[in-house]
Amino acid sequence: MILYTDFENVFNVKSDRILGVIPVSGVFDLTPLLKTDVNDNVKMSFEDAHKASPLLRQTTNISNLRKNNIKILIAYGEDESVAFKQQSIDYSNVRIFLY
Repeated sequence: MILYTDFENVFNVKSDRILGVIPVSGVFDLTPLLKTDVNDNVKMSFEDAHKASPLLRQTTNISNLRKNNIKILIAYGEDESVAFKQQSIDYSNVRIFLY
């Protein structure tokens, strides 16, 4: 979610301070968790999950990637589940490189 935060307006930190991000085995879409026991304690609504899911976010702040030349390395472990791997692949294909 660091890529979607307006650090200059929210925290008074220049966005050019972010040189790169490395999400590791990220959950980029939280909506599948809504139907699991994980959500029994978290109690996310669909709106909560959508808002907190980088894969589902609009790319409005992604222009900072180009402007600041932010590097991104998306990684997952060899023995991760198919779902973790697929979310990483989907995120890299759909959101990061669409600009």
